[in-house]
Amino acid sequence: KAQWNPAEIDTFLTYLISVKSTIAGMNFKDSTYNAAAQQIASKQTYGPPKTGAQCRNKWGSHVYNAIKVYHNKSGCHWDNERGANIEGPATENV
Repeated sequence: KAQWNPAEIDTFLTYLISVKSTIAGMNFKDSTYNAAAQQIASKQTYGPPKTGAQCRNKWGSHVYNAIKVYHNKSGCHWDNERGANIEGPATENV
């Protein structure tokens, strides 16, 4: 199981946001995950370098599902352009 540090996660999500126009349905192409693995390589602090497959798994099993659960909660806002639209000092609490 891959271990991710906060810098890797931040870089990974920032990269996916930058290439969101390449999304295919509800997922990205394997080439996008492979490129994401290269983007986060310099942020690695422990364990082996992440692979495209591990990036795909991180998106599918953790990030996407967490967004889906949040989106389905009553009274919680989410849109694909601004996420939860949390800004300012409140971002420190997320």
